[in-house]
Amino acid sequence: MDSETEREIVNWLKEDNAPRLILVGIAGVGKTWMAKKIGECANNEDYAVLWVSMTVKHDNMSLYKIIAHQLSLLSTIEKLEEDDIDEEKEESPDNLKKKVSEKLEEIREENKPLLLILDDEEPKRYGSKDLLELEPLCSVNSQHKLKILISRRNIDDGQTAETSQREIKIEPLSKEDSLSLLRTRVVARVSNSSGFGQFSEAIAEKSKGLPAAIILMAGALNQVGEHDLDGALEEAAKDVSPLLHCAYGMLPSGVVTDCFWHCREFFHNYGGLHYNKLITYWIMEGYFDPVTDVEKAYEKGHSVLMQLLNRRMLKMQEDNVVILEGATQSIVDNRLGGFSGTANLGLSSLVPGGELKGLDKITPMDGMIKTLCSGKKWKEVHALLIHGSRLLREVPEKLFQRMDGLEVLVVFDLKLKQLPSSLSQLKYLHVLVLRGCDLLDNIDHISQLKKLTVLEISGASSLTKISDDFFAQLTQLQSLNLSGSQLQELPSTISKLIELRWLILRRCKRLESLPKIHELSKLEVFDLSDATMFNNFQEKTFTIFKKLKIIDLSNTQIVRLPFISDLKDLTRILLRGCRSLSRLPKLENLPRLQILDLSDAVQLKEINALKSLDQSGISSNHSASCIGNLSEIYFMGCHKLKELPCTENLIGLRVLDLSDASSLERFIDKSFNHLSLLHSINLSKTKVRSLPSLSDLHNLCFLLLRGCLCLEQLDIGGLTRLKELDLSGCENLDGLQGLNALQKLEVLDLSGCVALPEIQEQSFLNMSRLQKLNLSATKVESLSSLNSSCLCQLVLRDCTNLKILPSSKSLSKLEVLDLCGAKALGKILPDLFAHMIHLQNLNLSHNILQEFSFVSKFTKLRQLSLECCNGLETVPFLTELTGLEILDLSETDVCSLSSLEKLSHLSRLLLRKCSRLHDLPSLKSLIRLEVLDISESGIEEFPYEISELAHLKHLYMTNLKVKVDWKRIKRLPGQFDFSNLDEIDEVGKNPSILVNGTEFFQNLKKYDASLLKKYLKLFFFCICPPIEKANGGGMYLQREDIISNDAYFDLREFPRGNVPSIELCGFEKYPTGVECVLEQTECISLVENGFMKGLSGLGSDTLKLKHCWLERCTEMENIFSDHKDVKLGENLEVLWVSNLTKLKSLCSWKVGSINLNNLQHLHVDCCPMLEEGFPLKSGLENLKIMKIKFCERLKMVFKFDGSVNSELPKLQELHLFELPELTHFGARYPCEVKPNVFACPKLKLEVSGDFSNGQDASAQNAGTGA
Repeated sequence: MDSETEREIVNWLKEDNAPRLILVGIAGVGKTWMAKKIGECANNEDYAVLWVSMTVKHDNMSLYKIIAHQLSLLSTIEKLEEDDIDEEKEESPDNLKKKVSEKLEEIREENKPLLLILDDEEPKRYGSKDLLELEPLCSVNSQHKLKILISRRNIDDGQTAETSQREIKIEPLSKEDSLSLLRTRVVARVSNSSGFGQFSEAIAEKSKGLPAAIILMAGALNQVGEHDLDGALEEAAKDVSPLLHCAYGMLPSGVVTDCFWHCREFFHNYGGLHYNKLITYWIMEGYFDPVTDVEKAYEKGHSVLMQLLNRRMLKMQEDNVVILEGATQSIVDNRLGGFSGTANLGLSSLVPGGELKGLDKITPMDGMIKTLCSGKKWKEVHALLIHGSRLLREVPEKLFQRMDGLEVLVVFDLKLKQLPSSLSQLKYLHVLVLRGCDLLDNIDHISQLKKLTVLEISGASSLTKISDDFFAQLTQLQSLNLSGSQLQELPSTISKLIELRWLILRRCKRLESLPKIHELSKLEVFDLSDATMFNNFQEKTFTIFKKLKIIDLSNTQIVRLPFISDLKDLTRILLRGCRSLSRLPKLENLPRLQILDLSDAVQLKEINALKSLDQSGISSNHSASCIGNLSEIYFMGCHKLKELPCTENLIGLRVLDLSDASSLERFIDKSFNHLSLLHSINLSKTKVRSLPSLSDLHNLCFLLLRGCLCLEQLDIGGLTRLKELDLSGCENLDGLQGLNALQKLEVLDLSGCVALPEIQEQSFLNMSRLQKLNLSATKVESLSSLNSSCLCQLVLRDCTNLKILPSSKSLSKLEVLDLCGAKALGKILPDLFAHMIHLQNLNLSHNILQEFSFVSKFTKLRQLSLECCNGLETVPFLTELTGLEILDLSETDVCSLSSLEKLSHLSRLLLRKCSRLHDLPSLKSLIRLEVLDISESGIEEFPYEISELAHLKHLYMTNLKVKVDWKRIKRLPGQFDFSNLDEIDEVGKNPSILVNGTEFFQNLKKYDASLLKKYLKLFFFCICPPIEKANGGGMYLQREDIISNDAYFDLREFPRGNVPSIELCGFEKYPTGVECVLEQTECISLVENGFMKGLSGLGSDTLKLKHCWLERCTEMENIFSDHKDVKLGENLEVLWVSNLTKLKSLCSWKVGSINLNNLQHLHVDCCPMLEEGFPLKSGLENLKIMKIKFCERLKMVFKFDGSVNSELPKLQELHLFELPELTHFGARYPCEVKPNVFACPKLKLEVSGDFSNGQDASAQNAGTGA
């Protein structure tokens, strides 16, 4: 504030005849800042000051609360959190009114002047006249010494100006003041950089004197890393986009950007929010999913809030109310899915009046986010966000009975099959979110919640059906999200949801069609993405949905789209992955359409819809307004598309992506120069021979043409802002013009352009910003002119003509250097590497080196390739390269390796054709090793230490004849070379070998199918998932120790020797590729396999299993659940069942009778849900031993209907232990069998052995052991 303005304001505060002052200015000019300064001046003049933000629409009660807080009559949320919340009571409206009136009267009696500041008025939406008519401000207006300060963006509010009204127009800053503000707002690291001195004046000038733009850009620059700072400063100075857009472009993608756009959407309609509420909205929308801990989700939200505040995208006002920086309203959302693509509920566009009242006084506490109150006063809770595990610490049925005033309920990861009935009594509930409720299979209670406006039941993978009248009473619903359910159809009563605006059915993979929805005329968001079986709409046209903003049918089976026209609010049509879509309707009169995505719509032969955008019959003077907003077109993977239609009227296009449209050959357009806003073109893997003229595309930053095998000529002259040019694999390109003009290029990839003539040395002269350069397999001869201080990747593989490299000083930031096969360089001297202190990847293969000791200084090295480097005999430098991940010494003269103990990060060790290398050092420390190649080397002994390398996937031993002692091998990798192994001798009782994944067996079968059968007889294989997919991240690493123990086989009664036996352990999904093993297997142990729901989970009913052990397969409810299971059981001789936590019966009632006449031994233990064993008639004629232990719910072993129907004529042993609910055994057995019964208090049996009735078993067998 200049001194003249300050004097004018002080005089105004002292005058009696000018009660109103209006600050006028454009967005971002500093009106709010000025209003705060005036408030400070007023304080100095002994004024009482009240501040009311006009970005929030107020009612009487909210205004009373705001005034009461500022007059210190109410506690803030933060104060309440510190105080004893038991003593805090909600003020009644009358009480609050009385307190405010008394305080204002006290100010009046003290003859103290009062300043009322009304900030950010927008008269057309909500003017000061409306606000001042509300009751609380009528009281304020009655003050004798009252002055009103109003800030707003324009003065034309249609009201007559009062003579006593004074206006001050806030002007933009001068160029000098703008630069001064920029300097004070950036941190020292930025202001001291060379780029700041070079570009700061241009940035200040580009701000147009708007403090908001300068502060936003400064906040963005302060977050840029040192490596990218100069480029960011130049971009901000020279980019044609406004400074605000540049600042937004520096936001980190992902959750921070998503939260910003939520604020943009929300605050555009409703103003500001307390930060606790704002973070709660973010959590409810799903920006921090999956939520495993509600309070940690809140912490993430708070971190995002601070980032946006630090970047000045958001502003914090009095009482911790957050508002949006008004200047950001001009930024356009170019994200593919927009706001609705990342939000789950769309609360900002749904809630009447702006915000959920139930979220007042909400705060994180005790593992929840809830209304602030005593933990015992659940009745006062109006909003609750809680994790399912925390909810189960309460009794849900009783909890909801106590919360009859609940308005908002959000539960994450709900572990209930059915909802408590008391939920249906929550008559005030407006928002219900059940996210991640995979066990939930019944939601009927929700149908009674008549006031619901928002309903999400997502991730309900057990929900297969909803009653048809479910929506009959939910007529106020505005947002419905059923994503991730297993529903095949929706209730017809969905047509009654006439208020519905958001319909989200993402990942409903069994949903094939919808009922009629034409009555949902208010629909704005329609998302069926990844509903992979959906194929049909009953509506022929979508023109009835006049308010529709987004249609997302990505990855559905839709064949034809309903007619889409005259939808004036439609911004996005997303049809990515619609592989059955053969035709697109005309897209007429869609004036706000921004993004059209047809990627991987492989059946589309032509895009007639795009033609209609150009030739829609609209008069030429109106056509631009109808289609000019289309900014992004995605046709990736449209394999039948041969020609791109004319784009003449798509003047707003920014992104054109036709990559992998493998039939695309030509363009209607001779030039793309009418597309002046184009930012990115991707034509990779198409058949184009040449491109339309690009000479005037001064905004083009990305030109991607990799794998365009037919491309012959390309002129890139004029593309002055190009950042990335990718021509990799364009093997027929023989003409490239304009390369030397690309001064802003950061990435250049010409690898594989083998037909390209010699690249001129001066081509790189002006590329001072180049970061990545790949010229592999080109004819380049010299790079002496390359002098980019930013270069971090230089790949020159197989550049056989290359003779001159850049100077070593220009390579000081290099992280990747690949000179493999650049033989024309001659002998490479150590001086080349003098300044490379950041090197991480070095490939000098097939080159001549003077010496190798210089490698030891590259302590950051991750990859080192020295293949075919003659003269390399020893590698003492390895001890210094502790971060090395890949080491390739293939075809060198190395004769010994130094200790590998420090190379614990090594994942690939390549020693192929190291003929002088006879011994390997210890490999035990290589705990991350995945690939070991000792093919054709001089190694003389099998590397037995691989048994301790749990992550090893590939062992290559081609042409390596070694004798193998199989008893020493405990583990084998998936890729294993069998070709050079000597014939396996007899190995005694089966050695146990652990294998991760099924690749080992698939390769063995390909090599020799007879060997597979032989190996399965000689060895016992334990097959676990690949380490990265194993349950618990690697809980099977020590499984080999268990299976090597003799007790393992004795307990399972598995035979040792010449019987194909395996164990499957830890698979959540069926292990594809194991079929060839199971076909040969007779004995199988199944441990902790989530895919097993019955024996038929093994994938075939033709297996000849004789021994089966089932342990901790947590999804199994029945061993024999259908006839496929029964068929698999016909050959079983031993069945052992242990720790199946969901097992309800051995044999489902659906099966009826069962024939297990080969079964001789049955053992069941620790199955807590098991209630019954076998049906009435069960064929177990050869059963000799039965043991059942620790099954606390088991009531009967054989189904019992009053008479005994099952017989066990060959039974020799019967053991029944700790079965407290067992009442009947239900089968006859020989009289000479003496049952061993312990702790079965309800069991009755006769001395004869008939268990149907008789004397108490405990009297006969009390205390007998198993």
